[in-house]
Amino acid sequence: MLVKVRETLINHEYKIILAAGFILVAILSFEAGMMKGQATKQNQIVVNSDNTETVCGTSSDQSQKTPNLTFEAAKTGDNQNTPPSKCAYVGSKNSNKYHLPTCQYAKRIKPENATCFKDENEAKSRGYLPDKGCIK
Repeated sequence: MLVKVRETLINHEYKIILAAGFILVAILSFEAGMMKGQATKQNQIVVNSDNTETVCGTSSDQSQKTPNLTFEAAKTGDNQNTPPSKCAYVGSKNSNKYHLPTCQYAKRIKPENATCFKDENEAKSRGYLPDKGCIK
């Protein structure tokens, strides 16, 4: 029995080492990602409209028009990435679409990537297109 195990290890030595290497790289990559995620903090987006406050884009009044909305970073971190106030439309730095702030796609934009527009003309002049799912 011991002879068969030894022969199998010798015959498949390259495959065993290769598999162990892949497993080791996967474990190290996972741990590095976990450490990076713990070090990264994200600010919440708070949208204020009249007397209604929305945190992270969830609103109790979804049917409300949004001409004079303002974005602010939550007080938990630095405000370097705070978009300008009076935001009627929101775009992403990683996309060429703009959305209403109440749109599900606008809610998914990370605060550091958010671009705020005062009106449709400003968004269009900067090369953004209206999102057909939000703006009709």
